[in-house]
Amino acid sequence: MAKANYGEEMEKAPAMGGTNDWFKAEEGQNRMRLLSTSAICAKHFSQTGYKGICIGVDDNCPGCKEGTKPSIKHLVWILDRKDDKMKLYNMPHKAFQQIVAYQKDPEWAFSDVPMPYDINLHAKNAGSTDVVYTIIPSPKQVPLEEAELAEVEKLTPTDIIVEKMKDKERKAVSGEAPSKPVTNLKNPSGLPETIEYPADEINLDDIPF
Repeated sequence: MAKANYGEEMEKAPAMGGTNDWFKAEEGQNRMRLLSTSAICAKHFSQTGYKGICIGVDDNCPGCKEGTKPSIKHLVWILDRKDDKMKLYNMPHKAFQQIVAYQKDPEWAFSDVPMPYDINLHAKNAGSTDVVYTIIPSPKQVPLEEAELAEVEKLTPTDIIVEKMKDKERKAVSGEAPSKPVTNLKNPSGLPETIEYPADEINLDDIPF
């Protein structure tokens, strides 16, 4: 099993200027199991300018040049209990903070991923800028099946996925490649042929440290 210290992973956020499915939270209950460590994924959401992954000031990020603050999410692999498929999820920062709190709580603490228990991510006003996320852990610790653990071992690490997306954008900005959606990132995990970035509502102003 991989080691996860979500607190340390989350603290890296301020320094940043399966299947073919991406998970998107629906209104109400969203039961899942976190399968992987996380990777910070920042994206600009300008109303009139650049909308894309943040590659940083040193790499001439168009969003940073415009002065648009990037929104922060945490890319993780999850097992969606709705259909029992492994999916990539850009978990909102405020929801991820609650995972960090459980990891530090003596009664809910864990260090390995996959997590030893499922969580229920309750979304109120899903799909809006007023969305509120509440994480409720399952009191039952049920281990994954051997076949599921074998599939987890094949998943591409999230930091590699984020770096591939950034590298694609760096080449587009430098003129080495056209600015297009990330394509052909096929791997044993079944990464989507085209990566789309879901809307984000969290930005650096929301980070308390």
